[in-house]
Amino acid sequence: MRKSKTGKISDDRVTLWQFIERKADRKKALGCLKTADNYLKFSKSLTHFLSDEQPALYLEDVTEQFVQDYESYLKHRGLNISTQSFYNRIFRSLYNQAAQDGLIKNAHPFDGVYTKVTSPRKYSKVMTPEGSVPLTYMMNALL
Repeated sequence: MRKSKTGKISDDRVTLWQFIERKADRKKALGCLKTADNYLKFSKSLTHFLSDEQPALYLEDVTEQFVQDYESYLKHRGLNISTQSFYNRIFRSLYNQAAQDGLIKNAHPFDGVYTKVTSPRKYSKVMTPEGSVPLTYMMNALL
């Protein structure tokens, strides 16, 4: 909080919601519609996580414990590891952007959080006169 020129105390901190909305609007203006949509999907997920407990979440409120609690929430919702990683990567990206913009000091709250990209499992296929068939299907048919 700071005193303005008129002597009134003002809170010039940026909420996480304001920051996400600004970044999404910026991405839309640049033509990065998918990225903007992903930011808004993350925002919706975070809103569900918080429910009405913490309506004014500020950027500096994002701590390692908060990030770990959000990750646990995603796991308990039954989301697969790829989806959890998707949300965590977006969250980390937005946090890093806020730090680069000088809005917060980077405290590295994502150090223990899973953010790797998982590739889909590839199945071997066998060509038959009818077309390709998964190898596991062929192996079972031969047994």
